[in-house]
Amino acid sequence: MDRRSRGAPSTLCGKAPTRRALLLGAAAAVAAPGPDASAQPAGSPATWPDRPIRIIIPFAPGGPTDIVGRPLADLVSAALGVPVVVENRAGAGGAIGTEAVARARPDGHTLLLTTGSHISNSALNPALPYDPIRDFAPVTQTSQSYGMLLVARPNLPARDLRGFLEMARARPPGSFTYAHAGLGNITHICAAMLESEAGIQLLAVPFRGTGPAFTELMAGRIDVGFASLTAVLAHVREGRLKPLAFTSAARVQALPDTPTFAELGLPALDIHGWQGIWAPAGTPPAVVERIAAAARDALRGPLLTRIIEDSASFVVASTPAEFAAFQERDMAVQRGYVQRLGLKPE
Repeated sequence: MDRRSRGAPSTLCGKAPTRRALLLGAAAAVAAPGPDASAQPAGSPATWPDRPIRIIIPFAPGGPTDIVGRPLADLVSAALGVPVVVENRAGAGGAIGTEAVARARPDGHTLLLTTGSHISNSALNPALPYDPIRDFAPVTQTSQSYGMLLVARPNLPARDLRGFLEMARARPPGSFTYAHAGLGNITHICAAMLESEAGIQLLAVPFRGTGPAFTELMAGRIDVGFASLTAVLAHVREGRLKPLAFTSAARVQALPDTPTFAELGLPALDIHGWQGIWAPAGTPPAVVERIAAAARDALRGPLLTRIIEDSASFVVASTPAEFAAFQERDMAVQRGYVQRLGLKPE
């Protein structure tokens, strides 16, 4: 190719383009995205994360999910290099915040951190506006509790569980109240199981999370309630709540003088809570795996291991596939509880 052909403009129908046409063509070439940019839209595995990540906790602040969720968010943020923000969106036993995640764009920037009520809510109420399995991508089961603790208001006349059950049986049904964090929540399932096994009838008082529930319990306006140890241990040690019994197989080291329900003749109250993280269904598997890896690393670190163990729980940090299999098994368990106890949506 000679010098003239190298510098000559291309022609169409034998006519050279005008200067205006050349300038417009150059501008269009600058403005048009390259092939790499168009092939990697925002939220794709290659660009994720490209903005802050939001973790929705579907309960009021101050509960056991918050206690794990906030340090977890900080550690995941440091690992991924973007802000990770916790948003409490309480209501309807966790269904409001959960639905928000189900409807979110499946790009890995909106996650759900909640309890096993994610599964049990659906077992109790199949009419929920989302399916807990079909509408979500499991990321990791963060933890599982050794059991739940039944606590009482500090001025309850009964000194222990036997005394409380005697009082409840001696008075008209519904004379004593219990707090729970929503229908289908483990705090509700445990209390319903206690009523069934002990032959008592309590008055249920629902709250938007365990934080508000135990504020009322410590004030003496509610009689009893179930909680994870992490949510109430400090209050128990300071005398603001009275421990009655654990739903664990063995006594918990943090409260060695508190018996298990099995010791007291109620072995069916062997119920364990758990927490996990989900993304909306349709989130790219590569993004789910990266979230899971960052979360597992954080969970296995010393800070979260200590926080979770202090709550009478243990770290699970499962893979997405392991978590998917676990939630299928737990759905069968929760449906069994609902059928056995005759629970219905209110």
